[in-house]
Amino acid sequence: MIFKTVAEKKHYDRVHQWIRYHYGSAKECQNPNCNKSAKRYEWSLIKNKKCEKNIKNYKQLCPSCHRLYDMTESFKNKLKFYRTGRKVSEQTRLRMRNARIGKYHTKATKENMSRMHKKIWMKKPDPFYHFWTKSPFYIKGQRTKLKTLIK
Repeated sequence: MIFKTVAEKKHYDRVHQWIRYHYGSAKECQNPNCNKSAKRYEWSLIKNKKCEKNIKNYKQLCPSCHRLYDMTESFKNKLKFYRTGRKVSEQTRLRMRNARIGKYHTKATKENMSRMHKKIWMKKPDPFYHFWTKSPFYIKGQRTKLKTLIK
């Protein structure tokens, strides 16, 4: 289901929650063409019905039937876009190919990674870290006071 606003989504969720609370979760698939036995079932809003607290506007479907029932042309077009992939630049395509054949990083990338590694791991450790985390005096925001008391 595609929503135009956040308020519509919240309303839709609240109505479904109300239905589950008063009628329980769906127990079967009411699609006559379905012969599957699913582990779970869902309440589906019947087409051309309003989303309101009325059980007559909903039917029980298995997840696969529910997806097929709710499928619209705009949603199909969105799926088509994501399945066909996105346009990739030649540079990105070259990097992806190199990664596939085993040339994972260029020389410049390796240098950058080495520099970052040194920045992260060559920092001086905090002498109070171990004491601070294991201290019975640990109070959030009181670290500087505790350091002055210890000195």
